[in-house]
Amino acid sequence: MSASSLSRRVMDRHLDRTRVLAQVRRGERSRSSILDATPSLIASAEVLGESIDADCPVCGQQNLRLTRWIHGQWLGEKSGTARNVTEIQKLIEDFAALETGADAELSIHTVEVCLHCKWNFLTQHEVLTLR
Repeated sequence: MSASSLSRRVMDRHLDRTRVLAQVRRGERSRSSILDATPSLIASAEVLGESIDADCPVCGQQNLRLTRWIHGQWLGEKSGTARNVTEIQKLIEDFAALETGADAELSIHTVEVCLHCKWNFLTQHEVLTLR
């Protein structure tokens, strides 16, 4: 089988984040509509999340975390779960080492979460494709 090629696409969503926060400030969107982190998202942010040196854009508290979720058919039961940075790096290495005749994808969703007010926003979506 031939060597695989890994491509990486990163979709930064910080402009969307800015737009949503501006809509809340202007009263076009309710605060309750953006303060909806699920219990599993909060738990993953507490346990696996990485602290951010910034205040929450909604409540002003210093409880912001980045949590990362992985998705991909080749992951099996691990797909749709939160992972820490070290685990994700190892998964990327394992993914890049795969030899496959078919296309394979690995997605990493990075979510900003406030542990205080439950603000959350998908700030980055990264897709790795193996061909």
